[in-house]
Amino acid sequence: DMGAITGAIEADMWNASVNLRHAFVRLDLDNDMYLVAGQTWDLFGMLNPDTLNYTVLWGTGNVGLRSPQVRWEWMPEYGMQVQVAFSAPRNTQEELPDILGRFVFDLDSVMLAASVVMGNTMFGAAPAANQTVFGTAVEASAKLADGLTIKGEWYAGTNLSTYMGGLIRTPNPTNDVGATGLWAQVTIDVGDEAKINAGMAVDAVDGADINNNTHQSNLVIFGNYIHSLNEATEVGFEVNSITSKYKNDATDYTSLRLQGSVKVSF
Repeated sequence: DMGAITGAIEADMWNASVNLRHAFVRLDLDNDMYLVAGQTWDLFGMLNPDTLNYTVLWGTGNVGLRSPQVRWEWMPEYGMQVQVAFSAPRNTQEELPDILGRFVFDLDSVMLAASVVMGNTMFGAAPAANQTVFGTAVEASAKLADGLTIKGEWYAGTNLSTYMGGLIRTPNPTNDVGATGLWAQVTIDVGDEAKINAGMAVDAVDGADINNNTHQSNLVIFGNYIHSLNEATEVGFEVNSITSKYKNDATDYTSLRLQGSVKVSF
């Protein structure tokens, strides 16, 4: 924090290597306007569920990753936000950036947001197929009573694998891949020291855009308990059930995942 300039650097050691997650600066332009430059959360579907899962339900209904970008923000005090960004998403050969926009209406107990992404993407070895990226997302959260909160997100679009949508499927060389998804969650505060999160998520691609026996949908049901041991330390435990379906395959492929976490803040 340097007054008019703030920023963050964050990395993880996933997959035996150091991965840069956030590396950006945010400049205060006065008049409630800001300029962000660097890698941070995409504007598309910025809301995330409170899951212990590393992938925060990516490929199962939640969209929005972290990309290098230049972003302009207008955030007046009365609860409205307007954000526009030029972003360069991962795993694509496209030289031109995607264009993203987000509008937020945020009061003390209710938040509503809508976002859009437009661009082109090229995957695979040259000559790669140049395909259109387009998506819309709606986010909402509300505090219904003391200790009870709900939130969720819905999206729809085409060729959204760079934003973790459409089962994170690479577009087919010959046609676009359409997809829709959503997630919803309820949070219950258990006193001042613990909370319970429970929710579901679903992600599905358009069956007309994929071949037989190809992965078509995911359904997730999750629940977790997070307990604060003290001001700096919290522990969590989660149960996560996943069901996957394939086109023209009557079998449900399921898995049950148990996860734990310890978080220390300082």
